[in-house]
Amino acid sequence: MNIERINVPLTLVASLVVFIISGVYTVEYRFTNAEDFEQYRTEQSISNSMLWIELLEAKLEKADTELERKKIQRQIDITTKSLYINMEKQSK
Repeated sequence: MNIERINVPLTLVASLVVFIISGVYTVEYRFTNAEDFEQYRTEQSISNSMLWIELLEAKLEKADTELERKKIQRQIDITTKSLYINMEKQSK
């Protein structure tokens, strides 16, 4: 096979080069923003935990049986622990 006989359109080569460069740029961009994304996830987790605690407290007020109250209180305790853990992550 003679290399001079290979006939590759210039547009194909150019598009391949652009594709490779854009892929490298995208990967680098994602890694540089990974820390920002982790901060965003932590903030969203804190917000979700606070909302969930409010909903559980409303459920606790409406609970009919003692078993329901205990179950909801356990959920509140677990969510509160998760909230504190995420708040510690955010403060670091």
